[in-house]
Amino acid sequence: WDKTRDPEGLLSTRQAIATALLGVFIGEWLRSKSREQTKLLGIFLAGVIGLILGRTWGIWFPINKKLWTSSYVLFTAGFALVCLAFCYWAADIKRWRGVWTKPFLVFGRNAITAYIVAWLFAILLFVFNIKVNGEVQNGYHYLFQRFFAPLGSPSFASLLFSLAFVLLCLIPIWLMDRKKIFLKI
Repeated sequence: WDKTRDPEGLLSTRQAIATALLGVFIGEWLRSKSREQTKLLGIFLAGVIGLILGRTWGIWFPINKKLWTSSYVLFTAGFALVCLAFCYWAADIKRWRGVWTKPFLVFGRNAITAYIVAWLFAILLFVFNIKVNGEVQNGYHYLFQRFFAPLGSPSFASLLFSLAFVLLCLIPIWLMDRKKIFLKI
């Protein structure tokens, strides 16, 4: 696929399946009849354990998204579970709901459409070229260099670019949500 590796081959498919199964297990745990505090503690502890195991396993088998390594699966699942525990605590236990939960609900109701919109926007950014000072740049590179790179370190600029991209993807999904248009498989 990439001359040196195949991120979608047999060696990474198991880890992708493991990632999906972890999500299924946590979903079943959330739907169980256990008490809210028990669920919260279980999710949080599973997250901390995943972070520790992923980081420790990463010493010998590096955390690598492109190869979807098992250490990557453990570490990112752990991080996601800690974040989920916080959201579960805030939204379901403390009942802090309002404006901050709306984007999550909108994305959740039209998740597949959001994925397709993000994919189309990404393609558009790489397809359209702009000539700047005699150099041809794709839309992604141009936007990043022109608007985000001057705002700070490369990692901070990348974070801002990612957040802007998510907000851009939210616009059509939000409009669809307002008109009660939901695409499902």
